Amino acid sequence: MHRLIIFDMDGVLTKAGSSWVAVHDHFGVNNETALRLYLERKIDDMEFMRRDIALWKAKKPDIGQRDIEEILHRVDFNPNVKRLFEEIRRRGLKTAVISGGIDTLARKVQNALVCDFIAANGLEYGPDGRLTGEGVLRVPVLGKDQVVRAVQKKFGMTKDETISVGNSLVDARMFLESDLGIAFNPEDDTVRKAASVIIESDDLLELVRYLD
Repeated sequence: MHRLIIFDMDGVLTKAGSSWVAVHDHFGVNNETALRLYLERKIDDMEFMRRDIALWKAKKPDIGQRDIEEILHRVDFNPNVKRLFEEIRRRGLKTAVISGGIDTLARKVQNALVCDFIAANGLEYGPDGRLTGEGVLRVPVLGKDQVVRAVQKKFGMTKDETISVGNSLVDARMFLESDLGIAFNPEDDTVRKAASVIIESDDLLELVRYLD
């Protein structure tokens, strides 16, 4: 019997494939170089975040918390996500969101969907509310498995009681710590191969059949 379901956020619960990229798109920048260096393990998570934030500060040196909130407030949910969470709660499962995305959007998700737990990365603000240029690391993008284990420990649950849902190669590590790994509209072969189930649909209610 599954008792815990863990979701990736960006591209699964929300329409934005990446909350970081949503901010990049607002400013007309891209982080392809930093992403490549990160995936090649030439820079770490903290440096990856610094380089992303630096792109925004180059466009708007006084960028602050309100700017980030306004940009991410416009990100929409995927269809039927609220109904899905109602079904999950009706079945008595705990819910968690583990995301390498920005916690500003994760808090919106938590409030709207009534998640039991969220973990997402943050942005550091100074006393004036402006970005300092530093990030706050809570979810290593290539280390989501360790966060899954921490969530299981928090709720007193095991791998056999866990479902995880993701869409990209970094979510494949969540599947390693789950009894059932669901790739929702998978973006790459890595997550496809790691998944127990593949769902290609715009409707998150397709997940309901796998909850029991």
